[in-house]
Amino acid sequence: MEVLQNNFNKYVPVGPLTVESGLVAEDGMSNKEVLILTAISFAVFHFLNRGISSSEVVVAKNASTLSSFVHSVTSSLLVSAALVLNAGLFWNFQMEEVFFSHVGNVARIWSTGYFLSDLYDMLASGVYKKALGLVAHHLACIVSLGAGALCGLYAPIHVLFLAAELNSTFLHLRALFRFSNVDPRSAKWRVNSALFWFTFWTCRMGVSAVIFYILYSYSHLFVANWHVVLAVIGTCVITGANFYLIFQVRNGDRRYLRKYRSAAKDS
Repeated sequence: MEVLQNNFNKYVPVGPLTVESGLVAEDGMSNKEVLILTAISFAVFHFLNRGISSSEVVVAKNASTLSSFVHSVTSSLLVSAALVLNAGLFWNFQMEEVFFSHVGNVARIWSTGYFLSDLYDMLASGVYKKALGLVAHHLACIVSLGAGALCGLYAPIHVLFLAAELNSTFLHLRALFRFSNVDPRSAKWRVNSALFWFTFWTCRMGVSAVIFYILYSYSHLFVANWHVVLAVIGTCVITGANFYLIFQVRNGDRRYLRKYRSAAKDS
């Protein structure tokens, strides 16, 4: 507890807003540092995607999936580190004594750069015309995560939302399995499927439930009322998208299984 308190004193300056609400995640990072880290993240994923796309064995769609997979894995590690270092977030929903070290802010800055890079690639390639929903998702994430990082606000909530990237890891892995024609009845497919559904209900739906609880019970702790309104709308949209994801995954699996069986018979 002494270590936790020392970290709290180190990273969260004493003041009415930080002490009373716990929603301010100011960790000493200046706007310049936030912008530099965002640019670094953007460059990493932009050149990673270009490098993968240049490979003769990888088509553009799967290059994007590989980049997304890398983001999900790295983001999951950052989010996990933030939650472990700030374990009080699990049981103190009022967040009066939750400290957030650099890793919490880096997690959302890292994701902001990725979403910017992926959005840029979609606009440059014209793919956005067939993925307007994904464009809207990326824009919402960029505005929310980026503004939060620049203003030093709501890092605990953003880190909770980014816990969904753990589920995205297994979602992208499913896509890579289909690209590699992995047998949907194989052990690795079944293990990945089990992990996908477990993390879906915990890291996506479960986290959404926690966010709704925070917004309902502690809306008075937010800096402005319109922040709460935007958060409620955003959480509703994301929850709806998660329910639609169930439909997409189940239908996609059925189509892939039929396609795989048909290909097996022909061979």
